[in-house]
Amino acid sequence: SSLTVSPACEMPRITARRRGGRLVIVNLQPTPLDAEAALTIHARTDTVSAMIMERLGRPVPPFRLQRRLIAERRPAGPATTVALKTVDVHDPSLELSQLREVGWPAAPLESLARVPVTLGFVGHYSEPDLPL
Repeated sequence: SSLTVSPACEMPRITARRRGGRLVIVNLQPTPLDAEAALTIHARTDTVSAMIMERLGRPVPPFRLQRRLIAERRPAGPATTVALKTVDVHDPSLELSQLREVGWPAAPLESLARVPVTLGFVGHYSEPDLPL
């Protein structure tokens, strides 16, 4: 990370300035927070992570993309609406903006018992749309 894109760039800064906080930056290029870091390593993050795991005697776990979606059914007069949101996998109070699109049939539905929905996610993982 360049540590310049808000709001993510604020988290390392908060860590560095917190009493007792120690920031380690692993980045190929210098960042605006290098001077506040306890340690700066100019290398690829994957390389450094693999070296740390080797030193700890632990295997690097395979990457597994996880998404957490919350659907809420809301009465809206004679109709019903469904609200969808993506949240952090470990802390559902943290709402994320990971949905690119939600696709559903254009024709009116006879029942909400089975509504075919397809979710498209934002991201860099080349993940296919998810049919539900």
